[in-house]
Amino acid sequence: MTEVNESIEEGTQELIKLVAASDGLQLTQDKASYVRHFSNTMFNIMRGGIFDDNYTIEKPDFLKYFEKANRQLFHEKTYFFQSLPSVFDLNHLKEAISLEQDLDLKRLSIEYLPLKFSRRHGDPSRPWNKFSINTRDENDGSKILDYQGNWRDIFQKLGSIGTLLPCIH
Repeated sequence: MTEVNESIEEGTQELIKLVAASDGLQLTQDKASYVRHFSNTMFNIMRGGIFDDNYTIEKPDFLKYFEKANRQLFHEKTYFFQSLPSVFDLNHLKEAISLEQDLDLKRLSIEYLPLKFSRRHGDPSRPWNKFSINTRDENDGSKILDYQGNWRDIFQKLGSIGTLLPCIH
């Protein structure tokens, strides 16, 4: 029973970190108000996901995404992928693709969204919808980043995607 309780506590702390990263923690004298804010924020990130580590991009995950998105282009552009550091940020990616001519490479690169805690589909507040939030690989326990959050919710989080679009030209 101790192992189960420890697992519940660990999961609770991880959930609190996710909600905190989306500005979902607040304390007021009205407990119902801040509990409601927490739950609303939690459901919002369940709908659209949350960026992993402030949009830090890990090369192995980026490569896995790209190979799945376009295997032929992945093999054609090995020089591009080899030039990337093991961990990089969005600005680095934008600079790297600005030097490239291939529009598919540019498009797929800016479509990459390192989201965690995102569902494939189905509103979690509606019991008839089925959804899945994959956080760890069942085989090796590594984290899973999904790229299939609800696009409306994702773009609300991004604010304006206009800052990315100049990279395509």
